[in-house]
Amino acid sequence: MIKNLKSLLLSFLLSVSAFAGSPDVMLQGFHWTSQATNWWQTLEGLSGQIEADGYTMIWLPPSSDAASKEGYLPRELNNYNSFYGSQAQLQSLLNALNGRGVAPIADIVVNHRVGCTGWADFCNPAWPSWYIAQNDEWNGGKSGNSDTGEAYCCARDLDHNLPQLQNDIVAWLNQLKGMGYKGWRYDLVKGFAPWAVKLYNDRTNPEISIGEFFDGDTNAVHNWVNAAQNSTAFDFPLRFQLIDAFNNNNYGSLRFAGLISRDSSKSVTFIENHDTEEQRGGAYVQPFPRFHLEAGYAFILTHPGIPCVFWTHQYPFGGFPDLSDKIRELIQIRKNQGITSTSSVNVVAADGSKYAAYIDNKVAVKVGWGDWSPGAGWDLASSGQNYAVWVQGGGDGGDGGDGGDGTGTTTTIRVHYDVGFGNNIAIRGDSAPLSWGSGVDANWSSGNVWVWSTDAFANGETFAFKALINDSRWQSGGNVVGQGGQTINVYPNF
Repeated sequence: MIKNLKSLLLSFLLSVSAFAGSPDVMLQGFHWTSQATNWWQTLEGLSGQIEADGYTMIWLPPSSDAASKEGYLPRELNNYNSFYGSQAQLQSLLNALNGRGVAPIADIVVNHRVGCTGWADFCNPAWPSWYIAQNDEWNGGKSGNSDTGEAYCCARDLDHNLPQLQNDIVAWLNQLKGMGYKGWRYDLVKGFAPWAVKLYNDRTNPEISIGEFFDGDTNAVHNWVNAAQNSTAFDFPLRFQLIDAFNNNNYGSLRFAGLISRDSSKSVTFIENHDTEEQRGGAYVQPFPRFHLEAGYAFILTHPGIPCVFWTHQYPFGGFPDLSDKIRELIQIRKNQGITSTSSVNVVAADGSKYAAYIDNKVAVKVGWGDWSPGAGWDLASSGQNYAVWVQGGGDGGDGGDGGDGTGTTTTIRVHYDVGFGNNIAIRGDSAPLSWGSGVDANWSSGNVWVWSTDAFANGETFAFKALINDSRWQSGGNVVGQGGQTINVYPNF
C-alpha cells in the first residue's frame, strides 16, 4: 500500500512540475554528424556559453554503445563508450552541465534493440530472446505478445507488456539518473504503447518527459499525450503548419496551430531537428525554409510551449545559417517578460499576409510580410526577416500586471467552478486583451475559484465575456456583461 501511494505521489509530482507553466528553454545539443568529432568534449567546452545563452535544458544524443554511429540502434545499454566519446568524458559533461544549472535530457531508445554479434544475442545487459515481440521479423524464440506499436524493421521490436523487460528498462533509466540525467526524450514512440511511457515515468520520476510522435496530425499527437498522461511531445504539427504558412501565405492557419492550441503545457515546439535538418537531404521531410528561419524562431520563442532550439541554428558551422544573435535576443525577451509554456495568446490578425498576437499582454509579435504594429506604448525589441517583436514601453514589463494601460483601474473576473484535476478555466470576450478567438488562462485559487485580472479596461467600460473549460467547452447561456473596475463573480454551468 505504501509503495502504491509513493508511486502515485511521484506521478503527481511529475505532472505538476512538467505542466505547471514551465519557463524552460531547451537546446538540442547535437546534429546528425556530431559524432564526427569528440562531441562530449565539444559540449563541455561550450557549457558556459550554453548557460549564458539562456538554456535551462539540453537534449543529448543517445549515450550508450550502438550499432549505428548516431546511436539509434542501441546495442550495449550499460556501455557508455560511444561514437560521441568515452564514458569518462560523458560523466564530465553531465557534471559540468548540472553545475551550470542546465538539465541534461537523455535520448531514450527503448522501442528496439540489436544483438551484439547477431540479430538477437543481447548483451550488457543480457536479455533473453523472448523479450522480442511475437510479430517481429526475426525467426527465433520470441514473446507470445504482439508488438504494442508500429513495427521497426532495422532492429528487434521489444515486448513492453513483459514485467521483466519493464523492470530492466527502469533499472537502466535509474542508472542514467544516477549519472546526472534529469529527463527523458523517448525516441520513436509510435513503436510502442503510450501506457509504457507513463509506466517508465511513474517509476523514474524525470523532471521532463518528451515523446517523439513524428506526425503532422494535431489530433494524433494530442491523443498520444492524453494517453501517455505524464509526458509532453514534440509539436510536429506546429512545425508543418509554420512551413505551410510561410511558403503558401496561409497565416490564418496559425490561429489554431499545433499542439500548443490544444494543450500548450504538453507541447515542445521546434523548428528543426536531426531528422529534418538540411544535412539529411529531405530523407524524412523537407527542412525548414532558410528564408523563414528567423520568423519561425520569433514565433516559437514568444509563444507558449517549451521551445527547443536546434544546435546548428545557435552554434552554426559549415555554411549553415547563423541565427545565433537573433535567437539570443528572442530568448532574452522571453525570459525578461516571463513567458512560459502556458502563457496566454490573443490573436489579433491571421490572414494571407501576416499573423499577429499578444502574449500574456506583455509581448506583441508579428510574422509574415504584411504590415502590422501594436501602436503606441510598445517598444520594438527585435526584428528581422518578416518578423517583429515588441514589449510594453518602459522597460521589461515587470509591473506584475497584464500589460494594460496602467490607469490603476483593476477589473477582476472570478469563476466559481470545480473543473477537476488537470483542467483549467479560460476567459474569452469581445474587448482586448480578451478575444472571441482564443482564451486567456485564469489562475486557480482556493475554493475552486478561477481568477483573472486586468487593468486594460477603462473605469466603466462595458465588455462581454464567457468562461470555457480548457478553452474548448463553453459556458452555457448568454454572454456575461461587465464593466471596467468591477469584480465580477460568475457561477457558470457547462
